[in-house]
Amino acid sequence: MEKALCTTIPTEMNLQECVGRLNKLASPSLAGSWDNVGLLVEPTPPHTVTKLFLTNDLTEDVLEEAIVEKSSMILSYHPPIFTALKRLTMATFKERIIVKAIENRIAIYSPHTAYDTVNDGLTDWLALAPGNGVINVVNANATTRDYCTSEDHRIEVTELKQSEAFKLKDHLARKCNIQTSQIYNQVNTDGSNNTELSLSFACDSSNLANVVDEIHKMNASKKTHITQLEKAVIPGAGMGRINTLNAETALKDIIKSTKKHLGVGYLGVAYGRGKNSESMVKTVAVCAGSGSSVLIGVPADLYITGEMSHHELLEINSQGISVILSNHSNSERAYLKILKKQLEKIMEGKVDVMVSEVDADPLVTV
Repeated sequence: MEKALCTTIPTEMNLQECVGRLNKLASPSLAGSWDNVGLLVEPTPPHTVTKLFLTNDLTEDVLEEAIVEKSSMILSYHPPIFTALKRLTMATFKERIIVKAIENRIAIYSPHTAYDTVNDGLTDWLALAPGNGVINVVNANATTRDYCTSEDHRIEVTELKQSEAFKLKDHLARKCNIQTSQIYNQVNTDGSNNTELSLSFACDSSNLANVVDEIHKMNASKKTHITQLEKAVIPGAGMGRINTLNAETALKDIIKSTKKHLGVGYLGVAYGRGKNSESMVKTVAVCAGSGSSVLIGVPADLYITGEMSHHELLEINSQGISVILSNHSNSERAYLKILKKQLEKIMEGKVDVMVSEVDADPLVTV
């Protein structure tokens, strides 16, 4: 009797392809300008990813777990490298984490505020905590220009003879590092057949004055047109969400549903002036993590976030707005289970995805 052959499909993916798929899910360009996202630690190539390990915070205990699980890549929602590291020693826990990840050939990727901003990301998930409703972006500040270079002005120099156009093109390339200018035939509105040319290019604000000065030196300034490029908002993207509930709901019921949504047993609640657990809520504004900079000033009956300062709570409550606090990372961590399913789909089964069991908020209620 012949034995059946047991074959398994190899599950692995080149690191760069894996990073490309992660970037496609939520482009790092959506993150805050102050943030540090994307691929943070890259082992020497070639490096293949067989197991992608998800965590909210990359602590030493979490790293040990990832090593035991033979992970080849860690996705840490919070970036373990945030401020610049001047050395890699055993002196601090963050330095030790990076050194040990490198020693074990583990890549590290962090999305952070890119996941907060992107449509159907972490913040949209958090906005479902109080119940079903119409969800809108609080600060629709994610723009298509985030996907482009820093060039934010379009310069057009018109009415140039052929020799003038090419001379100016070369001059700007040497003096102002304008390498992508285009020369094209100018359309004359008077119907004439003049063979005048136009020179068109983009430049950033920091280079604008220098460019204009060099154009002036070439006696072309009277024929120069400068247009500031507008930034188009990306639909559904931005920081914070506001959920206008389908029906008014008692605050005590929202507290209950939020506990279930976040998978926590306790929440901090600061009631707005004149409000209590029986007060009815129609609009809920949410922001993961530390949400005061996004939420303060947003008209709503209730704010949900991870943490706020004492004085911020006093100010918000004085306006009759209640606040639910879960602790910083508890407003984010349960999303990893949703993310796991999303990543399994975009990795097409080529990478094993698992969520840390050790990762937890450092602050507990006792």
